[in-house]
Amino acid sequence: MLIEELRPEKLDGIIGQDANIEVLKGFIEKQTLPHMLFYGKAGTGKTTTAIALAREFYGQNWMDYFMELNASDERGIDVVKGKIKDIAKVTVLEKKTKILFLDEVDSMTRDGQNALRRIMEMYSDRTVFILSCNNKNKLIEPLRNRCVRFHFSSLSKDDMKSYIKNITTQNNMEITDNALDLFAEVSRGSIRNVLTTLEKFIAINTKQITKHKVELYTNVITDKDMLTLINLTKQSDVSQVDAYINNIILTEGFEPDEIIEKLWVFIRDTKLIHKKNKPSILKMVGTIDYRINQGATPEIQLKTLFCYLMSIIRED
Repeated sequence: MLIEELRPEKLDGIIGQDANIEVLKGFIEKQTLPHMLFYGKAGTGKTTTAIALAREFYGQNWMDYFMELNASDERGIDVVKGKIKDIAKVTVLEKKTKILFLDEVDSMTRDGQNALRRIMEMYSDRTVFILSCNNKNKLIEPLRNRCVRFHFSSLSKDDMKSYIKNITTQNNMEITDNALDLFAEVSRGSIRNVLTTLEKFIAINTKQITKHKVELYTNVITDKDMLTLINLTKQSDVSQVDAYINNIILTEGFEPDEIIEKLWVFIRDTKLIHKKNKPSILKMVGTIDYRINQGATPEIQLKTLFCYLMSIIRED
């Protein structure tokens, strides 16, 4: 798989996280590692950075001192007190500490997080914890405060375009300019999204990537989709809006956060909605996004948003 084949082995190979890499190199130079929290959107290099850090810190035998667990599988207090504690308390040979990388820590229960905090305190002399999550606000404050925090930001569109261009060239594929623009946009700052899509192009022996192919193989939410939703909303027909949202989510398979992100940009830029109404609508979009991230049902939240839009857009 491209994701594994192209995973950088050194910190210098990590793209778009220059400030984080500079600090991590400082830890390596001083030969000391604190507990760390890596947070940010999926596909921004958190796991890759943790592995590269271990490679450079421990050298050739780095795998003897690095263990990775997915915390979504180890989320309860019993597992934390059992499996994670058993790993953390083991003393390693030759090196002072080992690294335990816990991914998706934001999926752990509150009791599990409290148990993890105590284990981090008890065994900090032999185990360095690197916690990784998408949403740091789902972690209890005592857990966050025991870590040096590193935010992994999504890559800029220019960085994404440069990366896509390089990878397609390496794989003997041409990509048109408008396809490159769209590909960078729909990848949403995630290298993982780029590589998983390129796997599809490689599988069908694509020699030239066009805008149409990007739309076809990335399931893009288009301005046309947004325009249809806005026009249905203006008609104040709840049943049609309900049906169209069901089609987008269930049939087309778009993720709610993709719809929210596209909707934000569309509402900001469109002339179909009066500018005096945009601030309250965008505020509501942000509220709905927050509710979904906190675990609310996406379909209900999106429909609630468009019902709210109906009451506002009538004034335009």
